[in-house]
Amino acid sequence: MKKGFFLTLVILLLCAVTVACSPSDPQDTPDPSQQPQSSHFLQQYTLVCGSTVGGVVTEAADLLTDALQSTLDITLTRTNDRSPALPYELLLGRSDRPAAQRALQSLPDDGYTIRKDGDHIVILGATDALTLHAATVFINEILPTLKEADQMEQAFAHTATAQLSYTARYDGDSKSPALIQTVYDTTDTVIAKDILTKEDGVDPTGQRDSSDAIQKMLNACAKSGGGTVFLPAGKYLVTKTITIPAGCILRGDWQDPLTTDTPSYGTVILAKPAPLKGGAATASNALIVVGNNAGAIGLTFYYPEQSATAPLDYGFTLYAGSYDTMTMQNVTLLNAYRGIGLSVNGEVHEFSQIESVRICALSVGMHMLCSPDVGNQTDILISPDLWANAAEEFRCDDAQALRTYVQSNAVGMILGDLDDEQFAAITID
Repeated sequence: MKKGFFLTLVILLLCAVTVACSPSDPQDTPDPSQQPQSSHFLQQYTLVCGSTVGGVVTEAADLLTDALQSTLDITLTRTNDRSPALPYELLLGRSDRPAAQRALQSLPDDGYTIRKDGDHIVILGATDALTLHAATVFINEILPTLKEADQMEQAFAHTATAQLSYTARYDGDSKSPALIQTVYDTTDTVIAKDILTKEDGVDPTGQRDSSDAIQKMLNACAKSGGGTVFLPAGKYLVTKTITIPAGCILRGDWQDPLTTDTPSYGTVILAKPAPLKGGAATASNALIVVGNNAGAIGLTFYYPEQSATAPLDYGFTLYAGSYDTMTMQNVTLLNAYRGIGLSVNGEVHEFSQIESVRICALSVGMHMLCSPDVGNQTDILISPDLWANAAEEFRCDDAQALRTYVQSNAVGMILGDLDDEQFAAITID
């Protein structure tokens, strides 16, 4: 890239046009002769973005680049649609390339597509937010299946619709509440103060630890008076305890696994805390601690290292101690060791709200003690089938071993010292 062109880019930036995929410095331009050459067919592709796309598509390009490097050891050259056309291009977002224009013409207003057009691959959403979503779908669902070039035709015949609105995160004021249009249907209107993105340090592909970034945003939300922090559909690695402060809600995009035979779950927490080595399960070793007037809503939890044949002892996935009015709603625990714990270690809680919860637990599904006032627990399923029949990526390693272990060792609910507690629609299998 010549200096004169670089100066032109600077002027364009001052005019509020973002060049998302072009390297901003000649030294950043990858030299194909110096890059490691993978034998995978995708190595011959160049990642091409539109010359005027915004920060969301830049984030999608970063995610794709990182995923290709970590999954297939491929390092793609990145450029924009002002560069000469190449024989093999991966087109991300809106651009002037004919293949991207053809895809755009057939795209509904709430749609995204991942498709093959000749020797080009197109990843495109009707909005920048939907392009980011399409990139995440490609990384999580399609990329792992691409072993040979002849698989491309079937893998890239993927067009769908999704309602997403991440614009508040990029309008310069992340503290302004935003209406969230989720991928999966909800019974309420989702309004969030903050939306967690890669810009905040989270990784929706689950490759890098998102624990600190999630906690940082929750703490900032609490400091500014409370509200909802929204974690979009994706997979997020969590390796340490996250505390939801008073007045805050950590909310994800939830697909109820009971409503479909092919669940994709939405917002998935990949839980990799240290297993317990003796001692009690307390707030200090729980995965998520829900504070006073706080909540965990719309989240699915999966422990990648858990095994039905050699179970690992973990603390509670969700825990609340001496708190009032905490909510755990629209939550799936695919393979917890201990599911939900309330005041198990001598604390006292009141007014708990646990609703629409799906639990597979190898030790105890729910353990609730010491509540002197009304709580409401409804629409709860505790069953090993949630893990045994999970989507292939999350499915149990040995379904028969799981059922045998659960029948011999697990307890659905442990309840004690509860006053005026209300239970309805509870199924324990």
